[in-house]
Amino acid sequence: GMLDMSLVPILASLQAQRPISTAAGLPQLQRDLAWDAQTPLHVMGAFAQLELGPDALNLAGARSGSAIIARAILGIRESRKKGPACDCCD
Repeated sequence: GMLDMSLVPILASLQAQRPISTAAGLPQLQRDLAWDAQTPLHVMGAFAQLELGPDALNLAGARSGSAIIARAILGIRESRKKGPACDCCD
């Protein structure tokens, strides 16, 4: 059947709190599979199909998705090590 994130309680709640665009019931994620630029939540599997393509549902998709997310998380950690971008957050 068709996937619809509004039928998955956690995704429906997230969409209500942090709305993003959707296409055919799927979230339009960031390139790094993040929900949006301000939300440090990454999505894999069936609901990442718009970014990962048809492999999203198999091991190849799990592998590529995990690599994308790992790079994103490591990038976030590296930017935090460098310190805050402003003087307000010492």
